[in-house]
Amino acid sequence: MRPSSRPRPRAHPPGSRTGRPTSAIPPAGPPTAGSSSISSVPKFQSRRCSCAYALPARLSSQSVTLAVKELKVPLPTPYLAGRTAADFLGGANFALGGATALDPAFLASRGIRSAVPVSLSNETNWFHNVLQLLSSSGYEQRKITSRSVFLVGEIGVNDYFLALMSNKSIDVAESLVPHIIGTIRSALTDMIGAGARTVVVTGMLPLGCEPKLLAMFPSGPSNYDPASGCDERFNELAVRHNRALKRVLWELRLRYPGRSLLYADVYHPIYRAVASPARYGFGNKPLAACCGGGGGPNNFNYTAFCGTPKSTTCADPSKYISWDGIHLTEAANRFIARSMLRGVLLPVAEPGFQQQA
Repeated sequence: MRPSSRPRPRAHPPGSRTGRPTSAIPPAGPPTAGSSSISSVPKFQSRRCSCAYALPARLSSQSVTLAVKELKVPLPTPYLAGRTAADFLGGANFALGGATALDPAFLASRGIRSAVPVSLSNETNWFHNVLQLLSSSGYEQRKITSRSVFLVGEIGVNDYFLALMSNKSIDVAESLVPHIIGTIRSALTDMIGAGARTVVVTGMLPLGCEPKLLAMFPSGPSNYDPASGCDERFNELAVRHNRALKRVLWELRLRYPGRSLLYADVYHPIYRAVASPARYGFGNKPLAACCGGGGGPNNFNYTAFCGTPKSTTCADPSKYISWDGIHLTEAANRFIARSMLRGVLLPVAEPGFQQQA
């Protein structure tokens, strides 16, 4: 069964007539303990560990690399590539391709199957394993985490994809939102309990702008955003996820004063690039994969996936946003990383304000 086409609220772009513009957020006052202004972010000058710990579910390694470089901290070592404490002195990256937020057993109970038996709970356990490698002293572990930057990617995107790919309706994917947000909250609470003071949490990308979903779930004209061509059914799923995530961050900031819990917006930068590609240096095919097959507006087909004999590669990847219909190009990653880090210094609004995503 394909995603339901029943009418649902539209995911409006920022500044649209019916959507409340992002600029409607009240301006921040003087920085206070736990605020997300730039002055509240600690300076990473510790000789013991000026590092980044990343738990991205799907944020590409290129995005992580560029974001970490912008923060001027060492590149984190992939967890599965490290063996000793020395390997992780510059940080650790716990990402694993295809990993989900929810445990495979939970997904299976909903009729959703994951080919990767790793979830956010496993990645959180890996984080504690690294801390044990670095020091057996709880005091020393907290010193390390308090002087580190934690980057949490768009957790949950694989869960939503799997729900849709399992011949489920979009309603099933939407039903996962509170469970995914609850899992993220548990992971953040765990990190804070371990001493983390600076955590950057990435929101969900505009799923309706993904060439893969656009190609696999075509819909009627009324479901497409006229400004971007993105499918508003899937974008609304991302909007609901982001609103719930912002609410959790707001609650945690109140519960744990003195911590910088920062929201990194990737939804709006990607949406803007798709809606106005020339303005940001991209070409006239913002919803097409650079590498792939199938032609049409999305150039995506699993039978001609990027790297297979039937696939072809565009002449200039820097003019494309999507590399293979799923992952971003290097040019898009660079644009997103810089936009994300600029936007991350904005305060997390109170949940009562109706932000876009």
